[in-house]
Amino acid sequence: LGDTIEKIAAEKCGIIKFGAETVVYPFQDDKAMEVIKKTCAERCNDLRIPALDKLKVFDEKLEGTAAEYDGVSFTLPLSGKHMIFNACTAVEAVRSLRRLAVNITDDAIKKGIESSLMPARLELIKRRPVILLDGGHNAGCASALADFIKKHLNGGKIVMVAAMMADKDYLSYLSLVLPLVDTFIATSVDMPRALSSTELMKNACGFCRDCHDIPDPAKAISAARNIIAEDDALIVCGSFYLAVKDFIFCKGV
Repeated sequence: LGDTIEKIAAEKCGIIKFGAETVVYPFQDDKAMEVIKKTCAERCNDLRIPALDKLKVFDEKLEGTAAEYDGVSFTLPLSGKHMIFNACTAVEAVRSLRRLAVNITDDAIKKGIESSLMPARLELIKRRPVILLDGGHNAGCASALADFIKKHLNGGKIVMVAAMMADKDYLSYLSLVLPLVDTFIATSVDMPRALSSTELMKNACGFCRDCHDIPDPAKAISAARNIIAEDDALIVCGSFYLAVKDFIFCKGV
């Protein structure tokens, strides 16, 4: 979409139509927000940003979060603090629809949030041991995963299996999550853009002391499963291609 944040934001702002309302996630890059605000002004849009002073978080667990936003109470079955902010953004979007005379009740909002499903986004596959599937591959996703690890996985050993694409900023990703990991297993997927497991392992060694190279994803996940106990955690991450291709292996461990 472009080689700068501003260019990418401008392309995404193509969805903003004249005389409508625009709802945005509460945490945006300053440069992106400048473009969004400018586009909204040019196209006579009201810009709606979730007011986080209206958010109350009651309980954050591995399986999800109990919270209330602007009078709507819900239990969000998705992990990670960013998912809570996504839910707030969704509430604001529905309320914009209400202003267009679309009849959606608070009870419908609650039911919608509580039935949310987002595969391969901090998806909890198993509770004991913890098996987590996350296809995110950029620095923002890595930061969300790191926050999740710090908050919820501070008891046992953490083993990570990852594949990355060569055209992504995998060094930033690795630098954010690997210092929190005990054992890292590099693997790869059969894609032209895929980074080789050997190259991934070489780069990972700068951030984690125990790194291994197992090119076959199924064998990598199996090897990881064999070294974790009930109180440990296995995280399969770094690529949606890995998540889609080898989801069955995660389900089976």
